[in-house]
Amino acid sequence: MQEVMKVARGMVKLPPKSLLFNKEIMMRGGLREELLRVNERELEALKGQVRGEESLGAIRGFKEETERKRREKAEKAKAKL
Repeated sequence: MQEVMKVARGMVKLPPKSLLFNKEIMMRGGLREELLRVNERELEALKGQVRGEESLGAIRGFKEETERKRREKAEKAKAKL
């Protein structure tokens, strides 16, 4: 995941038009079908991961943290009244 984020951060710094141009080249250059096949495999792998206990635990943790922050924010708002 760290490597993916490193690549993503690098891409964000690139000019948008150059990114679109490169995407068009890949899609027209016969890579489209290969990219679609790889994307399908990635989606299947992701579906398996999302259903795993690790991901479910992370989702629960996120939900609990979000609810805690909402409660704290509501309490602070009440305290200011």
